[in-house]
Amino acid sequence: MVIDYDGKKIPNNRVPFNAPDDWLNHITISIQNKSAKAIVAGDLQLAFTTLVSNPMVFHYVRLGIEPEHEARGPSGLVLVRRAGKTSISVAPGDYIRFSLATDYDAIRSKIEARAPLSQATSVTIDYGIFYFEGGMRWDITAFSRVDPNTPGHYAPTTPEDLMGMP
Repeated sequence: MVIDYDGKKIPNNRVPFNAPDDWLNHITISIQNKSAKAIVAGDLQLAFTTLVSNPMVFHYVRLGIEPEHEARGPSGLVLVRRAGKTSISVAPGDYIRFSLATDYDAIRSKIEARAPLSQATSVTIDYGIFYFEGGMRWDITAFSRVDPNTPGHYAPTTPEDLMGMP
């Protein structure tokens, strides 16, 4: 993931970044798909860490629309799906690039429910769960694949499976 502020790269997405009042409208995020499968959905977690209020304010940026198999519970019933604004398909090697300005109103509302927007002077941006074609997902700690024998569940798999290696 590459994060930039007005065209300047922010060196580490897990270290809070400090900026002036309108900084949210100037953040752009680029993510390269380094797997062998297309990315169909995912999310990023924004944690606003400098607010006086506790706990921190979190906001999730949704990319794409969560696959239907993810929305099925153990009984096979369809549960509520988390949806982004549009579907995506990021081919292997390609990038998805977007601006936080598109989520500005939602982010501002969440922050202002706890504290004035001017207190939100830093954010930590981290990966959430990413979904790939073929029923695979990655959640920063594990790779998994839809378990065909148990609806709504995933079975562990290997990074090599996602990377298309034997």
